[in-house]
Amino acid sequence: MKDIDTDTAGPGGRDAGRARPGAWRRLRRAWAVALWATAPGLAGASGFSVAPVRLFFGEKDRAVAVRLSNEGSTERVLHADVQAWSQDGQGRDRLEPSDDLVVSPTVLRIRPHAEQVVRLILVTPRDSARQMSYRLFLREQPPATALQGTEGARLPITLTLSLPVFITPARARHALQCQLAGTDAAAPTAVCENPGRAHARLGRIDLLDGPSLVARHEGSLYLLPGTRLSIPLAVDQGTSGLRGRTLSALLDGGESLSWGVAQPLQTGP
Repeated sequence: MKDIDTDTAGPGGRDAGRARPGAWRRLRRAWAVALWATAPGLAGASGFSVAPVRLFFGEKDRAVAVRLSNEGSTERVLHADVQAWSQDGQGRDRLEPSDDLVVSPTVLRIRPHAEQVVRLILVTPRDSARQMSYRLFLREQPPATALQGTEGARLPITLTLSLPVFITPARARHALQCQLAGTDAAAPTAVCENPGRAHARLGRIDLLDGPSLVARHEGSLYLLPGTRLSIPLAVDQGTSGLRGRTLSALLDGGESLSWGVAQPLQTGP
């Protein structure tokens, strides 16, 4: 089975190691090529596509829809369900069953070169104080019989897609704040928190010394309301003598934020 989080899968996720950013860019490209090659349920001639990959309820919406397209030559069968999504104080995801949203239909049989629409219907009152967040899961049902090869049975690749769903009150916004934790140049860490009323989606966070890059994290990360998250930064090559005086974050939609560093990195004796 291939589990795909539509926002955070790949080497740029929160558990990424400390390779320099240039190395991460090469790894991300290699990962993308491998993913499209090994997971025919995402794209390609025998592929499967989903749009949109993030779902937002407008102020007056009672339902939203996602369109699934089977671009392959065999029927695909999927099961859809939704779970409430929260995060603890350290930013770890928590999922639990929820009746706030009804999924229709829950079982999808999509013929070759055909499309199917899945609708999420809101059946609970909105929270006027804070954004409500969920995950829509689309789980592919494997064929009834395993593929037979000359070397015995082989299990087919199946997919589980995880799509974020947000129901946001009017004028609710994130309030993202980040700071540098510790001053060890070999292991810099950014600590970000979001005391706001809506999520923040980080695409990148940089530690800079003037215009020069010191360290970076690349990869999509969500901070739901009330979340605090420690984010390891990958040190860039050639940072000798650079201390890191500014944290800069690139958010969803191109929004950019920056914060001064109270205690720059210690780069030498």
